[in-house]
Amino acid sequence: MKGLATNIESDESDSCYRERLVFLKKLGSGASGVVYLAVDLCSLTLVAVKIINIFERGKRRQMVHELETLGEISGEGNGNVVKFVDAFGNASTASVGLIVEYMDGGSLDDIVDAGGCSDESVLASITRQMLHGLKFLHDECGQMHRDVKPANVLINRRGEVKISDFGIARNMKVSKEDDEPAAGVEAKTFVGTLTFMSPERINGGNYGFGADVWSAGLTILTTALGKIPLETSGGYWSVMACVREDDAPTLPADGPWSDLFRDFLALCLEKDEKMRPTCAQLLEHEFVKGARAADEEQKTREEAVTDLENILEAIVVHTKKMIERGAVYVRPGSEGCGGSLVNMLSEFLLNRMDLLKNLATQLELDVGEVESVCSKFIHKAAAASYLDGD
Repeated sequence: MKGLATNIESDESDSCYRERLVFLKKLGSGASGVVYLAVDLCSLTLVAVKIINIFERGKRRQMVHELETLGEISGEGNGNVVKFVDAFGNASTASVGLIVEYMDGGSLDDIVDAGGCSDESVLASITRQMLHGLKFLHDECGQMHRDVKPANVLINRRGEVKISDFGIARNMKVSKEDDEPAAGVEAKTFVGTLTFMSPERINGGNYGFGADVWSAGLTILTTALGKIPLETSGGYWSVMACVREDDAPTLPADGPWSDLFRDFLALCLEKDEKMRPTCAQLLEHEFVKGARAADEEQKTREEAVTDLENILEAIVVHTKKMIERGAVYVRPGSEGCGGSLVNMLSEFLLNRMDLLKNLATQLELDVGEVESVCSKFIHKAAAASYLDGD
């Protein structure tokens, strides 16, 4: 698989990642797996780690799809698609872990749960970035996402929006060696989240990239309203009837919404897929072209330092457990070290200032301050270890 250089076939891989990753907390879970926040000691960055149980055949197929798609798109690179870092496997637990970029602002689902967003400038910025991500997937990678929805559109505190979760993506190229998607290639498999499926998918027909455009439009509409504008109380059949028989969902007539926003959504939610614009065409719409850069949400210094201290505490505990097991983690290009707690913590935290800068950037702190806090933490841990007789 292009772009993947990780062995995911043996327990040796899992052993390496057991030492490399410092797990901090659970971020969430869904049908495809559980996602954790972790520190990657290889790069000293906060990452998201998605653990997928592959006992079930369906989960295995979904994992392969996601790895193939991540491998395909990671070689291209795009600022509005979540970056793939690495993957590992654990044969004894029949699970695979995907390490990806951590987005510290949650997802559009959190905005929906909070009641929605009525600020059109924010919605336009989200929309523009989401369309850039989808255009990249469609035009550069030949990939149809097939599960665009608020939960799969992630945000961070810098105002960046990125598309995630490629477990059911479909490669629209005739072969993996093709540079571009083949003209006229369509999909017909009924997979994804029913409520965000386009009419042609609900009807069981063939579909193409336009299905993602419908889902993107419905995602933005749902984010604006704070709820999905479909009748869902009757379950599967009511959703199917609503999408098939009713007019396309739209904004309330008496709301504070601009004509530009209404027109943009009407184009995305055109029920005839042949009349639905592409992502490239939608990026030329005045609603999107007028989008300003999203506002950054700044942490206070106190919040950032507290986060750093919590991370360092977790790294200290992780390192002590490694010493107890007689384990060692050696970064690529490093000779590594072992033995004492001070030596190992110094190797992880202080011996590579370029890596320490990664952590400082994510926490929005000066690298010199991070270095100072790390040094104090190492001395404190060493003193405590000495008093404990370790």
